[in-house]
Amino acid sequence: MKKIFLISTLFLFITNSVHSQDFYFGISSGMVKSVYFKTDDKKHFQDLIDASRPSANLIFSTIFKNNLELATGVMFYPYPYKIRASGDEMWGERILQTTYRNTAYFAFSVPVHLGYKFKLAPRLYANIYSGLNFDFYFSELTKRKGSYGWGIGSNVSYATSIASIKNRFNLMFSNRVSLQYFTKFNMGIGIYAAYHSGLLNVWDSYEDFGYYHTDISGTYGEEKMFQSTLKSDGSFWNFGLELGYKLERNKEKKSNYRGVQDFYFGISSGILTSIYYGSRFATIASACPTFTFSTIFKNNLELETGIMYYQYLFYNIDNYFVPLFDRKSKDVLKPAYHAFSLPVHLGYKIKLANRFFLNAYTGLKFDFYFNPQSKSNSKAYEDRDVYITTENALKQRFNILLSNKLSMQYFTKFNMGISLFASYHSGLFQVWESSILTTRNYSNGNTSYHRGFWASRGSYWILGLELGYKLEKNRAKKTKGAVD
Repeated sequence: MKKIFLISTLFLFITNSVHSQDFYFGISSGMVKSVYFKTDDKKHFQDLIDASRPSANLIFSTIFKNNLELATGVMFYPYPYKIRASGDEMWGERILQTTYRNTAYFAFSVPVHLGYKFKLAPRLYANIYSGLNFDFYFSELTKRKGSYGWGIGSNVSYATSIASIKNRFNLMFSNRVSLQYFTKFNMGIGIYAAYHSGLLNVWDSYEDFGYYHTDISGTYGEEKMFQSTLKSDGSFWNFGLELGYKLERNKEKKSNYRGVQDFYFGISSGILTSIYYGSRFATIASACPTFTFSTIFKNNLELETGIMYYQYLFYNIDNYFVPLFDRKSKDVLKPAYHAFSLPVHLGYKIKLANRFFLNAYTGLKFDFYFNPQSKSNSKAYEDRDVYITTENALKQRFNILLSNKLSMQYFTKFNMGISLFASYHSGLFQVWESSILTTRNYSNGNTSYHRGFWASRGSYWILGLELGYKLEKNRAKKTKGAVD
């Protein structure tokens, strides 16, 4: 870990010392809020905020003359696991209410972020960052624990938890905003909010809730009230306070980013890949026609918006359960729901060669869902005595997604643009659930059950092609000091 941090720091010093204006060193700490996929509603199961397990960050960044910032460092954090389980009322009382409070695992994180500083007033800045975090996990939660709740006589409720870590490494997409003030001695103080979205399934916890009882004949038995599953891809929120010092190399005037130079209009389409977590990880592709409009400022900063339509696809029940009873089936895909998306992105254009640009964007998307898949579906395979029932639910009609996008763009001498792009959009709410129950009756009278569960926060990848036109307001020379 130390080698990675030292190499990153050395790389920044060597490659950026020619163009950079300032260096910044900081420390920060804040609250970590875990993000889980849940298979049970809030009636029985709630994940809570645990402010007693903060993060600790060491930050180093290089600030360019046009307020562009390249940041790295190292972060340590615990992944809080604070769960409240509540059973139903029986015998006139709530028979189970217990709270687990622990740490799922600990982690070191190495960030590589690109940011931009907006000057709001003398010494006061609003900062926005986007990039990657490389997270390494260790010291996971004890695999099994149990607790007992309230009971009457021989009737005693219980709760058990089985947890396991699935991966020791994760790649995270990160978005961060902060408000920062510098004193006349270049000491900085700021508050920040960040969301880190993991790409891999890294941790599971299976919960059982029920009670033991003895009936009037003295027969001992067990009744399960409900089961629930927590799954995590390592995503989390981080809110905190930052202190630092800015080392100024010179005090040349920074570029003026407010002057508008060009407008851009584009249309695009690509392969949209749905992302699910649960019994099986699925990547399913569909098309996504998009109209884009953007304003390009004189220092190559870009503000982008538009509208996109897409279908969020998932496998039908035949495809999913073919391996369970060796039956051939067609690979039929169905839309979980349809959606319109409204993006608001901030980007920066890096000139690689004449008319050739590398573009980086970050921001928000506001997605609106409609026409969801039917709530239930059943199918019987009588020759095998197999019965499959699905229960689908669209939990939200609206979602906010954090977006990160990279594109390679070429402009002809007639200002026609063509680009290839890749983007990842991470939803903040759990919007879709599908519960699938398979029942099989055997000739000896036994019955087997298999329950599958899929959940999605509406996240997706897009790989695509864009065509557009740039309307130049003027051909004035770019602001001196911009990093092309």
